[in-house]
Amino acid sequence: IKKLNKTDTHSTMNALEAPEMNEIISEDLINKFIRRLKKEDNMLITKERVNLYKINPTISKLSRNKVDKMKKKMLNDDKLARKAIVITNDYFILDGHHRWFAKKSLVENNTNGYNVGELYKEDINVVIIDYNIRKCVQKLQEYKIKYNKDYLNKTINEINNISNGKKYLDEMKDVIRN
Repeated sequence: IKKLNKTDTHSTMNALEAPEMNEIISEDLINKFIRRLKKEDNMLITKERVNLYKINPTISKLSRNKVDKMKKKMLNDDKLARKAIVITNDYFILDGHHRWFAKKSLVENNTNGYNVGELYKEDINVVIIDYNIRKCVQKLQEYKIKYNKDYLNKTINEINNISNGKKYLDEMKDVIRN
């Protein structure tokens, strides 16, 4: 897959302004972030259909292998093609770059127009987080810090519980031996 550039994205942000999303978030983190936003204010999250060409990527390189696999899966099961990608209110992708590019590729390679159906329409399902990309990245980074802190504390507690359990088992073994 070629490196995406400004002309490909119709973007007003330059590379220095937009961090690589895959360095900031994972699909799991974004899903938890969305659930938290829904609890805080369910108006911050909306679902709709948006034209593929209105959407801008936030990562500069995609895996050709992953895109090819996505296209094959979409051709065999359009459920993947219907799966929503996550974008900001200014149309930057937070999650779903490979699905977006795979669908875009299928649409663009349907030059004769013989293929019809949902898979070949220029619209794609999206979940929109009602923040612009800058604010959303800031919120995601804050959430990631809190999420990682909470996860680390949970993991430390689990390690302590395991250590305490091991001590208890060792004490029981001593009692049984005696």
